[in-house]
Amino acid sequence: MALRFVRAETTTGYLLTLREHILEHGLPMCLYSDRHTIFRSPSAENPKPTFFAQALERLGIEGIQASSPQAKGRVERANQTLQDRLIKAMRLAGINDMEAANAWLPTYREAHNRRFAIAPAEPEDAHVIYQDRLPSLERALAYHHTRRLSQTLSCQFRQQLLQVLAPDQQRRLAGQPVSSLKHLDGQLQLLHANATLAFELRQKKDGRKPTEDAKSLNARVQARLSKRSVPSPANHPWRRWEGPRPNPREQPQTPA
Repeated sequence: MALRFVRAETTTGYLLTLREHILEHGLPMCLYSDRHTIFRSPSAENPKPTFFAQALERLGIEGIQASSPQAKGRVERANQTLQDRLIKAMRLAGINDMEAANAWLPTYREAHNRRFAIAPAEPEDAHVIYQDRLPSLERALAYHHTRRLSQTLSCQFRQQLLQVLAPDQQRRLAGQPVSSLKHLDGQLQLLHANATLAFELRQKKDGRKPTEDAKSLNARVQARLSKRSVPSPANHPWRRWEGPRPNPREQPQTPA
């Protein structure tokens, strides 16, 4: 597997590492990993494949997660060795930033493999050369989200509005499902039946009213209170008397 430093253990970091490995060595038959939630869904009731698992499936790579202590040790043994020796080697090389470390890693890997690599029982390389074009690989490793177009050929994606620019196909595309792809470099792509749709990003309209500061709010309250109230007519429901006893306001007042 390709070796590189990342700031955090994320799905994007693993996808970028897998991309480098495929471009350098080709497609592996399977990928052995631990049971991190990046590789497998933590939900037993709804085991939906993760984004990384979906990328493996699109590329035809079998994902195998370690399910026993022995298998877990097989996955972590090399990592434990690197976490010990690699940091010391970086200190001796005077490396203290990520960019310099990633540029230095190929040299270290070659020296490390010359000293510690063990010849496999079967020397045949099981990798398959990736023969598709690079855009196909970028599409396979992208984040795929399913959306449905509205009658105006638009859909929402992470607080953004994607407006499809195809007025001549509005009748055919309205209500159809589309795939919104976010590539590893941040670019967005919209697909329908594996065909790219032209679109533009528009700001989503916010139905909430803007908040007001204390000064403007107090001014509005004072203006409302300063208005003279109009007296209600005599037949207004508030002035009507309903009850078994006579209205006390209509009774003659006796002098004290």
